[in-house]
Amino acid sequence: MGNEEPLSRDMLRLFRAVMTGLHYIARLCAYQHQLHCIDAPVFTTTFLRSRGFNEYTIRRIWRAVYNRDVIRGQVIYNYRGVVFRFKPRPEHGVAYHDAKTMTPIDRIDCMALGDECYEVPHCNSFYIYVEGELGHAFIRINVTYLVGLLARTHPDFLAEFLDFIDRVLERPRDEIEAAAILINEVLSMLREENKLLSFILPYVPRSLEELLRVSPLAKKLYIALMEHLGASGLR
Repeated sequence: MGNEEPLSRDMLRLFRAVMTGLHYIARLCAYQHQLHCIDAPVFTTTFLRSRGFNEYTIRRIWRAVYNRDVIRGQVIYNYRGVVFRFKPRPEHGVAYHDAKTMTPIDRIDCMALGDECYEVPHCNSFYIYVEGELGHAFIRINVTYLVGLLARTHPDFLAEFLDFIDRVLERPRDEIEAAAILINEVLSMLREENKLLSFILPYVPRSLEELLRVSPLAKKLYIALMEHLGASGLR
């Protein structure tokens, strides 16, 4: 690979691109109530340029997108045959944006915005879906749609989520504190929505220990966090 940078740095760039996209999408869906926010990409090349990502960084982000581990996705819930995973999907084609902020939107919301929609005919777009397998049934929901729902129904969680993103992007040394706050908010929301989620999930976690038991992704992130704490001498 010559003098190329390690792929892990590209993964960090990809993470920052995703977090930046979700940050702007959450704000747009929270305050533009005429929008549905059903099937927007997390980011597009046009959006990244508008947020100050240079061409070199954008190329490395797309390199990371097509990494085998990224394309395969990450399991976020696995219990008694019910499996949910994050499943990324890169696409090339027409992309739609809110003209004021260049935030990605879908075609339906583009029609709702009218002249305030900015259309790019040939553009790379990155989608992330939550895909669920429930026996013989299969469901798929766009992560940006879930963010839109949170923006409208759980403003407190949205505030913590945006604060988490801000800390990770602007003040990375605060990421441990931010992650702890976000985990507490996730668990609080799971407890609050227990009755609704129990119609879909056979087991709804109510504590950190239970969350780590049913979520391979949460366990992976938690282990990484503990290793980081240990390396920093903070445990």
